[in-house]
Amino acid sequence: MTFRVLLTALLLSLTVSVVNAQDSSSDMMSDMMMETPAGLVSVASSFNMDETQARLELAISEAGLNLVFMLDHAANAERVDLELRPTRLFLFGNPNVGTPLMQGAQSIAIDLPQKMLIWEAEDGQVYVGYNDPMYLAARHGLTGQDMRLGNIANALANLANAATQAE
Repeated sequence: MTFRVLLTALLLSLTVSVVNAQDSSSDMMSDMMMETPAGLVSVASSFNMDETQARLELAISEAGLNLVFMLDHAANAERVDLELRPTRLFLFGNPNVGTPLMQGAQSIAIDLPQKMLIWEAEDGQVYVGYNDPMYLAARHGLTGQDMRLGNIANALANLANAATQAE
């Protein structure tokens, strides 16, 4: 594992800690983010669940990515007489981008294709979340892919913003 990947993961962890420690009413970034597990980026949506989903699907399509699958966890829970607030997982990607990552560290295939989760919190706020690519690289010991990982991180942020923010 390269020093750069480790440093990036550490800086991400520190950044998340600082953002989470701030009073949400004092900072616009805190208004858009919620406390999430390490390696997960979450963005608050300005829209309801269905509009956020429609915007995400459009953004994925417009980016030329393949939507592999959408899993509606709440619908599955309902089928077995359990309740779950709206929770939908999207799997998408591009083999031209993901394959070189797997060539560098085959175990990263467990985290590919890319995923985005849309969920409705208890207070009704809708969020979009995704795995931070640098975190995944550190997890799998992937080295030598910093530029590709940066591009993936930018693409994921752009998709999340397209799904959650008014233009």
